[in-house]
Amino acid sequence: MNKRIIYFGNIFNNSGPSIVNRNLYAELSDSVFFFEDKSWLGKLRTLYKVLYSDVVVLSGLGILNFLGLIVGFLSRKKIVYLMHGAIKIEEEFRNYSLASRMFEYFSLMIASKIYCVSKSYKLLVINKLCYRKYANKIVIIPLGFQSEVAPNEILNGSGEADKEKLVIVTVGGGRREKNILSLCRVLSSLDLNIELRVIGPDGLDTNEIKKFDFVNYLGTVHHTELMGLFSTSNLYIQYSLVDSFGLAPLEAVQQGCNLLVTKEVGLSDFLPSSAIVDGGDRADLQKKLYIRNSREVLLHINNVLDDWSEVADKYYKSWVSL
Repeated sequence: MNKRIIYFGNIFNNSGPSIVNRNLYAELSDSVFFFEDKSWLGKLRTLYKVLYSDVVVLSGLGILNFLGLIVGFLSRKKIVYLMHGAIKIEEEFRNYSLASRMFEYFSLMIASKIYCVSKSYKLLVINKLCYRKYANKIVIIPLGFQSEVAPNEILNGSGEADKEKLVIVTVGGGRREKNILSLCRVLSSLDLNIELRVIGPDGLDTNEIKKFDFVNYLGTVHHTELMGLFSTSNLYIQYSLVDSFGLAPLEAVQQGCNLLVTKEVGLSDFLPSSAIVDGGDRADLQKKLYIRNSREVLLHINNVLDDWSEVADKYYKSWVSL
């Protein structure tokens, strides 16, 4: 019997989880019902459809997702949860509402399966006592990667980037877990001609980041503009203290950026050693700032990551097996 699956996840904005949701929507919308209508009538209609579904997929911590969890639980549906982050890991960097904490708690407790995007993030999660009891329910399905650029077309540093200075780009804005303030402090100690483009929402570190004269703080930008900024940058750095995966670095590589990430970024599980930097070692970062590894990285991740159609198929087979 074909399973009726309903998917609760925001496909409308440019956050990491929303990009994941859109990619799964593109592959699975013919066989899975996705929430698309943002009107209140559409939301009520979506919740009503839970009653006639077999599996409820929860992606994100939104209010509608919480209501979907409640309706699904009360009507005894199979529930699965896509873990884009973990509150007990990230709460030291940002505030979470009581509602979000309750939603995560009940989602993890009720879910038949919990999906995590990297082995390193799963290990980080189950290292927390409050999550350890869910270890046997956690399934690892890495995010997809579809290269829109042939490897032999990638330049080691975009041909459009500034030749007179090192143009570095990073995504995370002022969010403390992205560790961009620490990156600024390291770069400021080096006698180099640098521009650091900081993209993303404001956060606790925003004002301090803006004080560095080499910082070009751009805030939140449209996805098309983001791709343009990547294509005119030499190097993408993800200096995060914690990051479940990291989609922005993949997109940057597709635009010709060289790449450095800390080992705390889940994507590091799938990268060559040349792209890994020790966030606690200033000398290591300084040594690798002028690395030219975009072609190597692209070839490597093409070999180790599935494309989105294969990722979607893994999810779908897992859901219908319940």
